[in-house]
Amino acid sequence: MADQTPAQVKRLVKRLRKMAEQDEVTAIAALLDIARHNRPANGHEYLPTEVEQHGLVWRLARMAEAGDELAITAIASLRRKEGIV
Repeated sequence: MADQTPAQVKRLVKRLRKMAEQDEVTAIAALLDIARHNRPANGHEYLPTEVEQHGLVWRLARMAEAGDELAITAIASLRRKEGIV
């Protein structure tokens, strides 16, 4: 991601948001990962806000509770990386 321009990252985030709206686990996890590595304080206002990140984690948790194996894996990964769940 470091070799991509801000415009490329912005387009990627836009596409991932559309996919996340359809409860696409990999898109949700990617958005959370992008937000973790690129803080909005760096002037990237298009990145997921802290409130949006909480909503994404909540959606992953609901999907994991419903038995979605990929969501369960994503939640486990978040626990290991950040301790946020």
